[in-house]
Amino acid sequence: MRLLSSRDAQSITLKYSPATAVLIIFFLLLGTPVQAKNATSPCKALKPDGPVQVTADCIDELYNQPVVDTETDAAIPVAHYHVSGHFKNTSIRFNYHFPAKDQWHGRFFQFVYPTQAENATQDTIGFGLDSGAYTVQVTGVSGYRAEAAAAKFSKLVAARYCGESSRRIYGYLYGGSGGSLQTVGGIENTVGVWDGAVPIVQPIPISAPNGPAIRAMAGLVLKSKKPLIQNALKPGGSGDPYDGLDEVEKAMLLEATKLGIPIRAWEDFDAVANSSTLAILMHTLIKTMEPTYVDDFWSKPGYLGVEKSALGERLRSNLVDFNATVQSIKFDNEGVLVGVELDEVPAAAAHDIYGYDFTLHDSDGKVELGALRGTLDQSTRTVMFNDIIVGTPNNRTLLDSLTKGAQLRINNRWFIAIHAYYHHQDPDRAGLYGFDALRKTDGSPIYSQRSTDISKNLMDSDAFPWHADWYRSQVKKALGERFEDNYRIWYSDNVDHNFEEPTAARSTLIVPYTGIYQQALRDLNAWVERGVEPPATSHYTVTEDNSVQIPDQAAKRGGVQPTVHLTVAGGNQFVTKVGQKVTFKAMIEALPGTGQVVSAEWDFLGTGDFGTRATFSPNQIIHVEASMTYNSTGDFISVLRVASQRDGDAETQYGRVMNLARSCIALCEISAGKVRFHKLRWPYWISIFDPVCPWCYIGAVRLLRAVDYYKETVSSSDIINISWHSYQIDPHAVTQPLLDKMASKFGSAQVPRMHEQLRDLGRRDGIDFSFDSTVGNTRDAHRLVQLAKQKGQGDKEQTETKLVMEIMKMYFEQGGDITSAKDLGLAAERAGIKRDEAIAWLVGGGGGEEVDGDIEVAQRLGIGGVPWYEFNGQSVVKGAIDESAFLKELVSARENALKNNGKSGGL
Repeated sequence: MRLLSSRDAQSITLKYSPATAVLIIFFLLLGTPVQAKNATSPCKALKPDGPVQVTADCIDELYNQPVVDTETDAAIPVAHYHVSGHFKNTSIRFNYHFPAKDQWHGRFFQFVYPTQAENATQDTIGFGLDSGAYTVQVTGVSGYRAEAAAAKFSKLVAARYCGESSRRIYGYLYGGSGGSLQTVGGIENTVGVWDGAVPIVQPIPISAPNGPAIRAMAGLVLKSKKPLIQNALKPGGSGDPYDGLDEVEKAMLLEATKLGIPIRAWEDFDAVANSSTLAILMHTLIKTMEPTYVDDFWSKPGYLGVEKSALGERLRSNLVDFNATVQSIKFDNEGVLVGVELDEVPAAAAHDIYGYDFTLHDSDGKVELGALRGTLDQSTRTVMFNDIIVGTPNNRTLLDSLTKGAQLRINNRWFIAIHAYYHHQDPDRAGLYGFDALRKTDGSPIYSQRSTDISKNLMDSDAFPWHADWYRSQVKKALGERFEDNYRIWYSDNVDHNFEEPTAARSTLIVPYTGIYQQALRDLNAWVERGVEPPATSHYTVTEDNSVQIPDQAAKRGGVQPTVHLTVAGGNQFVTKVGQKVTFKAMIEALPGTGQVVSAEWDFLGTGDFGTRATFSPNQIIHVEASMTYNSTGDFISVLRVASQRDGDAETQYGRVMNLARSCIALCEISAGKVRFHKLRWPYWISIFDPVCPWCYIGAVRLLRAVDYYKETVSSSDIINISWHSYQIDPHAVTQPLLDKMASKFGSAQVPRMHEQLRDLGRRDGIDFSFDSTVGNTRDAHRLVQLAKQKGQGDKEQTETKLVMEIMKMYFEQGGDITSAKDLGLAAERAGIKRDEAIAWLVGGGGGEEVDGDIEVAQRLGIGGVPWYEFNGQSVVKGAIDESAFLKELVSARENALKNNGKSGGL
C-alpha cells in the first residue's frame, strides 16, 4: 500500500501495490431491499486483544447484512446514480454516488470522519464524479470496520451497476484529523479493501487530550500579552513574539512551540487558545477515566497545583469557586429551559466561558440536588446549558427544576487542572521528540506521571506538524527499502487544522486545503493504477524548537502548493500618506510538474473580501501588479490569494491548490507640518556581499561608520537595520592558501603590488589586511550568517552585522580559513553566538536553503559583482563608496521620507 499524507502543513499518500480483486459471493433482488451474504470465514484479530484484520474475503460479524434501501437517478451536483442503504441491526447507513457508466474509471473515493453523517457534501460527490470515481460515505463511527464493510459491499454494487463482475475496482480512503486516524487504522488493519489512502492533518495516538491542553495552557498563561504577540507576528511586526514577555510567559511560549504549536499560529491568538475541545474532553472522557486526577493535582507534590513556582502561582490565580443565585430563567422559542441569569459573578471568572461545573442546591443552599454542565459568560452573568458545546447532555429533570432563587455553586477546579494534564502523559512510544520539552536531561519526566494513558483511547484531536514527521519515521522503519516507492508527505504553508472554509477574518491568514487533498487523491490513483509517481515529498526541516520549515523557493519546496512572493515598494511593509497610490507586485510560481497558476485575488484591506482578480493566462510562473489608494489612516494587511491547478483549468472548482502572501501598509497623516505614522522595523539597508571580497569588507566598515555619523548628527529615534544577503564570487572555489590563488589568477609578479594597494586602502579605514588566510567556498560562512539572522530577530545590537564583520575580520586580518568550522565558530563566539551552537548549525546543514534563495534573487536582479547595497527599495549603491557618500544617502532618504510623509519608514 502507498500512503500520501497532507497536512497544514501535511498530506500523506499510501498506495497499495496492485493485487488481484476478490469477488464476494452475494445475493441480490432488484426492486426490493438487497442483502449480500458471504459464506467465507469471519474477520479475526491476528493476536489476542489486537485489532480485527479485515480482508477482501472475510465477513465482519458486526456488519454482515448490508441492505440496499433505495436506488435513484440524482441530478445534483450533476447527473449520477445514487444508492442508499444500511447494515441490518446497526445504526450505520451508507450512500454510493456513481458517475455515468461511460465516465466511470473503475475507482471509488471514500471520505471518513468519526462523527460524520452518511450524506456526503455536494463538493465531495462532485469531486468524485469529476475524477471518474464513485463516492462512498458511511455514518461516522470510531474505528475502520464499518468503513471497510461499506467499501467491500460497494464493489458488489458497482459490479452489478456496470455489468462487469470481474472488473478490477480500485478504492482510496481519505480523512482529516480524527478521520486521519481512521484512515491510518484502516490501511494498517485491512488487506484488499482499499488500494491507497490520504490521511490529512494527521494526529497521532498521543495527540489528545495533550494537544487541546497544550493550547489552552499556553493561552491561559499568555492571555495578558495577546496584543503584543499578535502585533509581533503580523506583517510589519518585529517578528519576535517573545519580546515583552516575562520569564514565565517566555518559558510557556517556548514549551508550547517545542510541543508542536506553530509560532506563527499565535497571530490568531483566540483560535489557538480556544479551550472548547478541552472542556468537551473533560466532561466526556477524562473525569470518567481519571476520577482522582483533580484531587491529586491540587494536593500532591509533582503537580503544578501545589508547586511553589511562578507558573504554579499563575495557574492558581485563575481558580474560580463561588456561589450565585439564579436571578431569571432563559427559554428558547419552544419553551425549553436553556440557561439562567445569575445575580453576580466575580471578575475572575472572565478567563474563559468553558470548563465550569455547576452544582445545584436548594434555595437554602444546604441540599445538593445534582451537577450540571454549561458555559458561563461573566460579562452578561449568563449560564447556558448547551449540550453540544459541553459534549454531553444534562439531566433534563434537574434542568427543569431550576427556578428563580435557586443556588448554584460554580467552580473550575477540574478545568484548570486539566490545562496541565499533558505534563503527566509522557508517552512511552519511541521517537516522540516533541515531549523532550517535558523531560529532564536524563530523559525522565519532570512531572508526576499518571498510570492511565487516555491518549490511546481517542480518535480526534489537534494535529501538530511534527506528528506527521514522527509517523513518517515509523513508516520508513516498516517499509525499509520500499519506503520511497510507497510514501509521500506534503507540507503546505498558510493552512490549519479545520476542514471548514475559513471565515472572512481568517481567510486573510489561511487558505482552504480542499484542493490539496483532491490533487493528492488524483495523484494517488495515477500512482496505483498507472505507475505515475506523484510530486516529491516536501523538503522540510525540523528546527531546534520542533517547528517544521519548508523552503521559500518553489523548485526546492516539493509537494504541490504554489509559492507567492509579494512586495510593496520592494519589501513586505510600507508607510505612506493617505491618498497616495500604493503599488503591489508579486511573483507566483507553480512547482515544476504540478500544473499552472490559474488565479490571483487581491484583498487590499485585509477584510476577507477578495474582490479584485488579476487577469492573465495560466502559466507556471505569473507576475502580477496592482495598485490601491487608501483614504483613511491606520494599519492595513493586504493579502494576495493564489491558486494553481494541475491541468491549468481556471474554470474548474476541483484540484485548486491555494496559497497566500501578505504585506503591511501603514497610512499616516500630516499634523502641524510633521509626519505622524506607525513605527515599523525596516531593514533599511540591504547589503549583498561575499566575505572573501576585500571591497565588501571596506564597504561594510565605511557603511557602519556612516551610520554612526548619522546617529550623532541627525535627531532621530530610528533604528537603522542592515540585512546581509549572500553572493558567491566563485561558487566552485577549492580550498587553498589565498597567496596561491592570487598567484594563479593574476600572476606571481602582480601579487606584491596588489597587496600593497589593498594595505594602503585598508589603513585608511582601520583595516590591517593580511594575506595568510585560506580561501575556498564561502557557502558555510553565508549559512552561518543565517543563524545570526534567526537569533537576532528583533534585537537592537544587530547580531547579524556583528557576525558578518567578525567573519571578514577573521579572514582578512587574522589569517583565518573561510571554510573552517572551527574558525567560523570562533568568529560566531566573538559575535555573541555560542561556538558549539554555531558548529552544530554548520554540521547540520542549517541555512543552506536561505543562502540558495539569496543567490537566486541576486541572479534575477542581474547582480554581477559585490558589494551591492539597496536602501528601502529607493536607491542602489554599487561598490565601496566612502562614508561621506553613504551618509549623504542616509540624509537624502530621511528628507525623502519627510517629503513623502513617511514613505521610507521615518528616517
